[in-house]
Amino acid sequence: MNWEENWKIKDDKVFSGGQGSIRKVININNESVGALKELHPEHLKSTERRFRFHRETNVLLMLDGKYTPKVIEHNVNSWQDASEKLWVIMQWIEGPTLTEFIQRNGNLCLDDAICVTLELIDALNSFHKLNVLHRDIKPDNIILLNQNINNPVLVDFGLAYFDEEDFKSKLGQELGNRFLRMPELSAGSSIKAQATDLTMLLGVLFYVLTGVAPRQLQDFEGKLPHERNLSIFTEDTLSDLRWSKLKRIFYVGFQPRLELRFQNCESLRNAIMNIDPNENEGDEFINDIENLRATIENSDVAYRTEISNKISKLTEKLSGEFSKYLSQAGLVAYGSSGFQETDLIHKVHFGIHRPEIPKPVVVLHHKIEATLSEIALMYKIDNDEFHTYYNGSVADVEGFTETALTEIKHLFRLSIESFRMKLEK
Repeated sequence: MNWEENWKIKDDKVFSGGQGSIRKVININNESVGALKELHPEHLKSTERRFRFHRETNVLLMLDGKYTPKVIEHNVNSWQDASEKLWVIMQWIEGPTLTEFIQRNGNLCLDDAICVTLELIDALNSFHKLNVLHRDIKPDNIILLNQNINNPVLVDFGLAYFDEEDFKSKLGQELGNRFLRMPELSAGSSIKAQATDLTMLLGVLFYVLTGVAPRQLQDFEGKLPHERNLSIFTEDTLSDLRWSKLKRIFYVGFQPRLELRFQNCESLRNAIMNIDPNENEGDEFINDIENLRATIENSDVAYRTEISNKISKLTEKLSGEFSKYLSQAGLVAYGSSGFQETDLIHKVHFGIHRPEIPKPVVVLHHKIEATLSEIALMYKIDNDEFHTYYNGSVADVEGFTETALTEIKHLFRLSIESFRMKLEK
C-alpha cells in the first residue's frame, strides 16, 4: 500500500523530528488535510527504529485522537519487512508548538500556566489509564490547536512505552530529552513509571512561566530548577499569593529520587487545585509537604553518605592504579586528596616528579562531582581547564568505576608526556 494512492503533498515544508519527517498532505478524494509522517531514510534498515515507528502508530490508534492526532491511514504492520518504507497519515493539528507560542508571545501568567498544565494532566491521565507512558514530554512535542492554550495536543510518541511491550535498546542508550534529563531514563535503566511523565510535565509548567528549560533536576550545588535563579520568574508570579504553594509543588515534583515525587495524575492535579490561598484544604497540603520535606532531608543524609562512600572507594582504586603506573615508570608523586566544599565533591592531586629530584613537576588534578542523581568525573593537568570524561547516573556504580579505571591509563600517559616535555626544555 502506498500513501500516494489517496494523498498528495500540499506544500514543500518539512518538519523533522528524531525518528521521522512530517509533511502536510491533502486527500485527493475529499480534500481533507493530513500529516504524513515517514521514517527517516537512514533508519529504514534499523529493526529498532522500525519497531518504535510501528509502536508509536499503534499507541496513537489506541488513544484514538484524545489529546493526540488521530490516525487516518498507515502501513506500519509491515515494520518487519525492511524493504517497505514505513509511513502513517494522521490528523493535521493546526497551531504552534508550545515552544513557538512562548517565543512569540512571552511567558504565560500563572492562571494560564495552570490552565494548560491541568489540561495536560488530563491528557496524561487518559494515557496512563491505558498503561501508556509518553517519556518525551517537552514544549516542542505539545501543539496548541488553533493557538488555544486550553487545547494542547501531545505529539511524537516515538519513545512511548506501552504496558509490557518494549524493544531492548542498545547498551548504553539513554532515553528522554535535553529539555529535562531524567535519572530513571539514563543508560542501562529499566525503570518505567508514571512519575517520569509528571515530572516532565512540571518541567513544562516551569518553562511556560520562565521561558527557560529546566535541563536537569538537581545541579552540582544541590539546587532544583526553581531554586537556582528566581530572577527568571516574573515579578507577577513571585508576588502571587499562590507562589509559596507552587514552589512546594516544584520541590516535590523535581526530586531526583523517583519515589519522592508525585506518583500519579490525581495527586498532582489535587496539589495544583489546592494552591489557592483561600482554600481551607491548604493547611493540610502544607503539613503534607513539610512532613515530606523532613522525610527527604532525613533520607538524603543517608543517601549522601552512601554516595560519598562510593566516591571514596573509587578514589582509592584510582590512586592505587596511578601509583602502580608511576612505579613502573620510575617516578613518584606527592599528593593530597579529600572532600572539598561539600561531601559530594572530591578532589585529588598528584604532583609527579623523579625520586629525590623535586623539579620539574607535573600536577594531575582529578575531580569527582556528584548530586543525588548524577555524577561527573573530570581532570586537568597543571593549570589547564577541567575536562569532563564521564557524566551519568550516580546509581550506575559499575559504569563510572569501569570508565574511571580505563581513563586513568590515558591520564597517566598524558601526565608523563607533559613531564617529558618539561624535561626537554
